[in-house]
Amino acid sequence: MCFLNIYKTYFSSGNKTSLLLDYDRFSHDEVVGEIRFLLNTLDLSGCELWGDLIAVRKPSETTTELLISLSYLPQAERLTVVVMKAKNLTISHEPFVKLYLLVNDKRTKKRKTSAIRALDPTNPIWNEAFTFELPSSQLQDAGVELFVTSNEGEGQDLGCGVGLREGGTGTQHWQDLMQNNRKPIAMWHVLR
Repeated sequence: MCFLNIYKTYFSSGNKTSLLLDYDRFSHDEVVGEIRFLLNTLDLSGCELWGDLIAVRKPSETTTELLISLSYLPQAERLTVVVMKAKNLTISHEPFVKLYLLVNDKRTKKRKTSAIRALDPTNPIWNEAFTFELPSSQLQDAGVELFVTSNEGEGQDLGCGVGLREGGTGTQHWQDLMQNNRKPIAMWHVLR
């Protein structure tokens, strides 16, 4: 027997639809199916609901994203950036990631991942870690720029930034890093 939690519920014209989502810590929640029933037949006195799970078509995701993990060790004054994977890339030949450590909006250090030779270069997996010496006093003014590119020079490099001056998920990720020293924090970032 398997017990599953229903995470999202939608109401429309007398019907109730509950979506069952698969939780993935390093990814987005994925819809597994849905249960539909009429509200006027619902018995609110009980806390159990049984129904047949209806398969739902997953919408095609075309957003190009990069999954990275950040951690900071204050005693060693070391920032670790792990480039984990990307999805939905438009690059079709040996993608790699260029990383730049920024301090006061100036590029101070540069690193790059290995180029991935895979059957599916649009969804590469790197899992490569890079460490940067970064004094605690500069953590507020620092950040990381990341660009996905290839040696073939295909199109335009896609990139994202992580730091307090970046906005969006870039700022949120950096704030999480600063509040959770010594703990790796992973987050997806949209590549533009």
